[in-house]
Amino acid sequence: MPENRRPALASRLAFIDCFRGIAILGVLAYHAALEVDHNPLHWRDGFWDWTAFDPIRSAFIVMLQWSSLPTLFFLTSGFVVHFARQKRPDAPLGRFVLRRWVRLFVPYLVVLVLFGVLFPPTVVPLDTRYGLINFVVHLAPVFNLHDETLWSINPSFWYVATELQLCLLYPLLLWAAARVGWQRTLIALFVVQVAAQLGCTVIELGTEGSSEATLGNLWLARSAPSYCLSWALGAWIADRWHSGQLVRPPVSGLVAAALAALFLTVWQPGSVLAMTAVALAGASGLMLLLSRRSEAKAPGRVLASVLWLSRISLAMYLLNQPILHFLQEHVASGFASPLAQLAITFFGGALVVVPLAWVFTQTVETPLCRFVLARIDGWLDRRPYVAPVRPPVRP
Repeated sequence: MPENRRPALASRLAFIDCFRGIAILGVLAYHAALEVDHNPLHWRDGFWDWTAFDPIRSAFIVMLQWSSLPTLFFLTSGFVVHFARQKRPDAPLGRFVLRRWVRLFVPYLVVLVLFGVLFPPTVVPLDTRYGLINFVVHLAPVFNLHDETLWSINPSFWYVATELQLCLLYPLLLWAAARVGWQRTLIALFVVQVAAQLGCTVIELGTEGSSEATLGNLWLARSAPSYCLSWALGAWIADRWHSGQLVRPPVSGLVAAALAALFLTVWQPGSVLAMTAVALAGASGLMLLLSRRSEAKAPGRVLASVLWLSRISLAMYLLNQPILHFLQEHVASGFASPLAQLAITFFGGALVVVPLAWVFTQTVETPLCRFVLARIDGWLDRRPYVAPVRPPVRP
């Protein structure tokens, strides 16, 4: 990395980590809204039906549908993974991918056992054929590739499965970028992501002019093809920034992408494409942040708190939804007002999830990952080096 970019490195990466902190707060709030109303997307004549709820709650759910999407997680993950790779370009790629994969799979495995075997409301009946298959595909993890297992055990798990699959596809992304260039690779992934997001939804126009969205393959909307562009955009930004070739995008591009994402959210025929618009808006914002010429200042108190949340964001994501469901079912459901239920579920859930996530990160995730990675490194370092056998050169 050029010398003139290094002084601001730590502070700018801190702001990038804040993306995850903001995203996890949005995810927590959106999951709370889903617990209050399992089908919050009500349409009328092809647009959001603002009369279905009180105006405050309607605007709240729409903004969360737009801003708390896991797209920000995939975007920052692609950036962090590729940036870490570029700091050690000579390290074996397979070993690098394995370490990144283990760091995510180990805490996921612990929480899977917790909710799938020990937590009574979500225990999987392993004595049945379906329960056994369901648990095995979660161990794989490929459960996000079928509708019957997508939302089972813990609905939040789909993100982890998709992230693990994208991590395994990272070498393929590097190969494509080296062979045909980043621009063509991103264009191809744009086509793949849009096709996957459109493929999971069929828009049927009613006889009275209203449109109805029929979700044919829910798993496709939560699989790697639906987020491949979001992840690759983060990796591309890291590549441009590390090489000093990052160009500052116009602010108008960020505004246009953000407005497009908001419009697509409230317009039913295009709502499935809001994910892609959010990815473009997030990428524009990230590029604007990284291309600042002035020294980036250290985060203030508010951003420092969000940064702290980003450090426990994985644990919060893994733990939040069953806890929110328990609070809504046993506490908040006793209140008549949906807005009161939403507030109790969100703030009560935050008071429970955040401390548990911190404890989990400190006592389980961090030490267990270090232990497993140390064992893997020790095993790989003890393996004798075998020189590749090259075929004889014919005269």
